[in-house]
Amino acid sequence: MRHARRPITAAAATAALAAALLAAADAPDRPARPDAAEGDDAISPRIRKRRFEVSSHRPVRLSHPAWVQGGRITLPHCFHIPRFGDVDGDGELEMIVCRGAGQQSAVDLDGRRLWRYRDEHADGRPCRVDSKLPLYDLDGDGKLELVCVRVLDGRPKLCVVNAADGSVKHARPIAVAPREPHLSVIPAWLEGAKGPPSLVVHRDYWRIEVYTHDLKERRWVRNVPELGHTTVASDLDGDGREELWVGTRLFGPDGRTIWSKPELLEGTGESHPDSLRVADLDADGEPELVFAPGGRVLAPDGRIRWALKGVELTEVQSVRLLRTGRRRRIAWTDHPFTGKGTHLRWRGFRLRDVRSRTVITDHAGKALAAFDGLHTPEPGDWDGDGDDELFMLARSGDVMEVRDADGEVVDRIAIPKRVYISDMLVLPCLPGARGAQLVLHEFGPGGRRTWCAIYENTRARGRCPPFDQLRMARQTCY
Repeated sequence: MRHARRPITAAAATAALAAALLAAADAPDRPARPDAAEGDDAISPRIRKRRFEVSSHRPVRLSHPAWVQGGRITLPHCFHIPRFGDVDGDGELEMIVCRGAGQQSAVDLDGRRLWRYRDEHADGRPCRVDSKLPLYDLDGDGKLELVCVRVLDGRPKLCVVNAADGSVKHARPIAVAPREPHLSVIPAWLEGAKGPPSLVVHRDYWRIEVYTHDLKERRWVRNVPELGHTTVASDLDGDGREELWVGTRLFGPDGRTIWSKPELLEGTGESHPDSLRVADLDADGEPELVFAPGGRVLAPDGRIRWALKGVELTEVQSVRLLRTGRRRRIAWTDHPFTGKGTHLRWRGFRLRDVRSRTVITDHAGKALAAFDGLHTPEPGDWDGDGDDELFMLARSGDVMEVRDADGEVVDRIAIPKRVYISDMLVLPCLPGARGAQLVLHEFGPGGRRTWCAIYENTRARGRCPPFDQLRMARQTCY
């Protein structure tokens, strides 16, 4: 969706309502009664909405002072980033939601629960509840596995779980992080594309650990002091094996350091990169490395190719890539207030200040548009024309703005104010999808009733790229 209009100019960030989260990962055995959700009256007739209830939860204790009130976990840490995949082999997608080591649940998109694992005694120490965990066919048998953390025999263990019924296939003990119990796991083909992938366990601000797909062997470990929230696996040298880009370092498949460039953080005011991306931005056949701090794009050898100019950046928490024909566009989202001691209040909860500013550039760094919003955006092909749009929560907190790659608002979706944006997804998840759907978590007053809501554009054109299981397995909110 393209419009030859003038770019939107940047505006100063102003006070806004914070978005907050849905509270649980426990779905009922039958679909919820289709009650009207707050904001439904304003939905356009061409936007179809379905939702199913996710029931109330037991609070989880977590030692994270920025997010905790009275020793109990606040709403934004109930669960993050649901994973989609055909877990039961019926040809349609189901959804798995995780809440740290305490709960994992699988539901279909009518809200029927397929299975649930629940540990009433698990807390956030072995695995923070917003950890990002993959759903993928690891052993090549045509069936999906979920990688997660459970407390078994009194010890926290990394587990490979049968996604069809929740039973454990493989497990091994995992150390509790000394500082931050947030972890991410991605599959990576370090031994070549013909065999099973390795599992790369990313422990925020600490280290990465590489295991075989069945967890029988830990291949190598590397401590990375400037490790942020993202590990990227990509075959940068074309030898058929993926390298790992973490922090300011590139590791080879065997753990050897190919390059280390801590100077990339100089002048950015940041201690670690929150977001990293790899893509062929200009369609010249060579990948570029998108480095969030300072708005920089690197060559595969770590040299800076270009950096954003004339744009003031404080903390770039997310980078999103927009598909537009052969070349990509980049959305850089800066959080100027995070980490500055400022917070917003929402129904008694103390939340990070999530006001943000997003700048869209072309593949060469030319700024095309800038606009304010809340938290981070997410790309997806809403209208099914083959190009991505960008979904961003407006500052009012009750409208999702859909922008094209030029930054123009092309659609608005009325949503309840009680949603959590960090686990927003945009993907083709419904049967026969002609475009991508917006997936949100909504919750009622007090957070006791919660829903997963799926918004669909009924006028989508049908040229949306199909669902990608590997992309889903590597999805991150950063």
